Amino acid sequence: MKNLKGIVLVILFFQFGLTIVSAQPVNNQQKPADDVRGPLNVLPGGVIDGVVLKEELPIRSKIEYEHVRLADYVWSKRVFSRIDAKEKMNFELFLPYDDFNQADYKFPSKRVDVEADKNWLRHQERLSLWTIIYKHILLGDITVYNVASASTPYIEDGYQLKYPIVKNNSDDFFNKLNKGELDLPKDYKWDIIFIDGLHLADQCFRDFENALNHCSENGFIVFHDASPPTIYHAREDYYDHSSLASSAWNGTVWKSIQKIRTDFDLDLITVDSDWGVTVIKNKINYSVISKNINPFYDYNTFNKYRKQILNLISVDEFKHWL
Repeated sequence: MKNLKGIVLVILFFQFGLTIVSAQPVNNQQKPADDVRGPLNVLPGGVIDGVVLKEELPIRSKIEYEHVRLADYVWSKRVFSRIDAKEKMNFELFLPYDDFNQADYKFPSKRVDVEADKNWLRHQERLSLWTIIYKHILLGDITVYNVASASTPYIEDGYQLKYPIVKNNSDDFFNKLNKGELDLPKDYKWDIIFIDGLHLADQCFRDFENALNHCSENGFIVFHDASPPTIYHAREDYYDHSSLASSAWNGTVWKSIQKIRTDFDLDLITVDSDWGVTVIKNKINYSVISKNINPFYDYNTFNKYRKQILNLISVDEFKHWL
């Protein structure tokens, strides 16, 4: 009986000791901010919530790959496989499915923005393999490749990593196209060009000028969000969600449409649907409007002359226009 009491006392003391240890701050100050991963259960002030650390990734130094000499390189084989995320056997690669708050999400500019991004919505303690890969794609640590070129999307010859996907804006795309740096002819023409990128007037107008140079003779250029319903929807700052429009945003696309209407003799209409869809035919139509109608690009003036500035028509009228 005495021995049993001794065992009970030892167990109680051991549990009490663990409790004391769990309340000690964790010293991560010696680690660079980029190298700190996990643990998941450390409260503000460094106090551990629980008995043990629950680590997302081990806080250990990474083990470098051994150098492989060419003399030891006897044989190799490259295998490509399509992984279907819908297959039950592949669920462990993609689940738990983590996503992010798209309304508040900003594209990361540096590593710490991804590592400590509060907009990621984690559904469980661990991250899925796909989420980890996706984060490293955002950081630029991993290059993603297409299996086919843009000009021949049905010919999959990209298994030798021939077509890297790079982060570009529309200006970069057209500059590279004009310099012949893309897998397309410099004078390549499209029948339909849809502009729905950065919804600011200057960028939209540059996109229009570039698109016009590469639009076929009977082609169309299409804009979205050309008819913002309120001045709050027409704000310049997308991330300002304090207005009555909340996260809904049309930007200042309407200003670029007005400039096109005053500077170009093109057949232009705007369908009064889905916050305004402007369609421009690449042909002459002397339907320009006076620059005096809204010389300062004021929203209230635009709203007053909306139908005239945008050449606003109904869906049925659009069918006839086509």
